[in-house]
Amino acid sequence: MKNPWKRYSKINPQREGGNRQIANDVFQALIAANFTGADYKMIFAVISKTWGFNKNVDAISISQFKELTNLKKRTIQYSLKNLKALRVLISAPSSRRVQSGSPLNQYSFNKHYDTWLVEGCKNLQECNPVHPPQEPKGAVDGVLRVQSSSPTKETTTKETIYVGFDQKAAFEEAWKSYPKKDGKKQALAHYQSSVKTQADVDRFFTALSNYLSYIQNNNTSSKYIKNGSTFFNNWQDWEHQIQLEQRRGLVV
Repeated sequence: MKNPWKRYSKINPQREGGNRQIANDVFQALIAANFTGADYKMIFAVISKTWGFNKNVDAISISQFKELTNLKKRTIQYSLKNLKALRVLISAPSSRRVQSGSPLNQYSFNKHYDTWLVEGCKNLQECNPVHPPQEPKGAVDGVLRVQSSSPTKETTTKETIYVGFDQKAAFEEAWKSYPKKDGKKQALAHYQSSVKTQADVDRFFTALSNYLSYIQNNNTSSKYIKNGSTFFNNWQDWEHQIQLEQRRGLVV
């Protein structure tokens, strides 16, 4: 079949000019998974900076991610948070620094897709239940750090449910990044009633990342962005990409 657009093109890319080799089963797993558009950009950016240069790990700055993906800093930060929680990306501080500041993060792509916590997994109950490596202290990723392991049914009680993270501080970090700051008092009440464990924190930041990506990708006018109190009350609606695809508009 002929390409009708070839005659209008001024480029002619060839494999010899450079390529990214990805195993067929890994590529299929990426196709099957329900990532957001921003998450896919971040995944391929990490693959490009690592496998594209015959490396497993590379130190990547936020500015490099911005150049590669055309995403905003806030979206990049929440996408990284989301992909680490889903065990798709792994990060740790590197020895490289931005001038005299904190060390950059180094990133790698987890090719063991059977350990991903995504809808594309054939059976989440059969996925490897091991926890991702605990991120070393001092990593710079622009998001709040909390206890790495989630409480179990046996260990979660009224006395221990808040152990491991400062719920109010976690709320303030999330509120600082939310674009429409209306109804903070109500938003805090909603957050405190629905975000009580490490697993809840990860789910909340995944939902927030999805919503911020939706706003950016659809150039949503500020008047149609949900009030803070509304989003913090219904954040669970934005946990999964399939729900985003079913939406046709926003109700403030």
